[in-house]
Amino acid sequence: MKNATISERSAIGATLYARADRSDPFAFNRAMSHIRNGIATQELNANKQPMCYGADAYQEPREYIGTDGKPVAYAVPQFRNVHRP
Repeated sequence: MKNATISERSAIGATLYARADRSDPFAFNRAMSHIRNGIATQELNANKQPMCYGADAYQEPREYIGTDGKPVAYAVPQFRNVHRP
């Protein structure tokens, strides 16, 4: 069960990393390949950081002026703390 949890966290981290790096169409495939080959793991490196893919997602509020002249609010997903091994 522990390996399933680690694999699930790794896949979620790879998804968040790929969503954060939209300019690279192969980011998710590369991250999953690194996870499958053992390059990206949940182990800690010399700096006590996990050697895995990930990013912290948050919603950034924005607004624009609608056709009726009133401001329309919406949220845009953004990412911070993007990391990779």
